[in-house]
Amino acid sequence: MLGAQADSLRRGVRRSRRALTAMICAFLMLAEAEAAAAACGFPWTVTATSVAGGKAAISVCGIYTGCRPHNRQAAVIGNEIRVTYTQAEVPDCMCVIPIEEFRDTVLISATPGHYTVTVAVLNCGQPMTFGSTEFTLDASSVIPVLDTRGMAALIALIVIVAIWRLRA
Repeated sequence: MLGAQADSLRRGVRRSRRALTAMICAFLMLAEAEAAAAACGFPWTVTATSVAGGKAAISVCGIYTGCRPHNRQAAVIGNEIRVTYTQAEVPDCMCVIPIEEFRDTVLISATPGHYTVTVAVLNCGQPMTFGSTEFTLDASSVIPVLDTRGMAALIALIVIVAIWRLRA
């Protein structure tokens, strides 16, 4: 009887250690995401990464004033990927003047190669470049990549499983 209780206690301790490890990993991933989020400003931060299926994920993060950027248009022209947003629109060009953070991710299909990525905003019909970067699109990646929502869902699942295992 005493041996069975000791085995049960050991299994409980192992589960608790695993759950604690999972929670620490989840916390570290959230902290890393928060640190990355703090980099938004002006000029906008533009990052590009290769994702599965020969696509590029273009992430945009920055501060804007005036109308919220909308009507996203993306195009591949030669070795340039151009992402354009619209702010104030012709003919009235009016909007409220908030200062807020803007985030967006664009998936682009392109052939493997080296690209310049430019993000522009049409404000009252006038184009302005808000950020740019260069990157190389690799041949089709076989490793899937999680976006921020996918990472948040994974962390939530890990925490739920850890709590469930602690109760069992």
